[in-house]
Amino acid sequence: MFDFIFFTSIFLVVALFISFLIALGMRLRKTAYTFLVSSIMILTLFVGYFYTSIPGSLGIVKMPTIELVDIKLVDNKITMKLIADKDLERFSFDHGFFLYLGGAYEPDVTYTDRFNKQDSVIIWSSDVLLKTHLENKYYYEAIIDIKNPIHETNDPIHCRVFMLGFLGRPYYETNAITISGKSLLKVLNEAKTEE
Repeated sequence: MFDFIFFTSIFLVVALFISFLIALGMRLRKTAYTFLVSSIMILTLFVGYFYTSIPGSLGIVKMPTIELVDIKLVDNKITMKLIADKDLERFSFDHGFFLYLGGAYEPDVTYTDRFNKQDSVIIWSSDVLLKTHLENKYYYEAIIDIKNPIHETNDPIHCRVFMLGFLGRPYYETNAITISGKSLLKVLNEAKTEE
């Protein structure tokens, strides 16, 4: 499906641009500019739909949802196990997304918080890997790094999986899941005692 839409869009842009050049050569200026504007509009729509987060923010593409299964210690690394209802790497027109998991005390954590609000990011992971796929459930594991101190209180940490695509830009993000600070501290203490 993606290949068909991709090649059709490219064909239309090229055909309209060639028509623009022909009409310009025939001195049919209004027709030429109509072809030029049409090719630019199709190219803009194509890039906007396939290489930006616009379809997700407008609700055209249904975002995947994730659920927390467990957080535990595996091989002396803190691992978060997740379930998604879609393949996070390829859920939108077979794009190949890089997956990152971020978490903060603020419920509206974004990918750019890692750079703009470094003090607020508690959890970060660039190791979000698909482990198994059963029916319509995709099981992921994320090996997480603790970036900032965790409160002793039971404040929830809100986590999202961010999908980065073309040129490393964040395209989509999942719903937020929460884990308690106490449960994360417990696993962190287990990791320290095993060292």
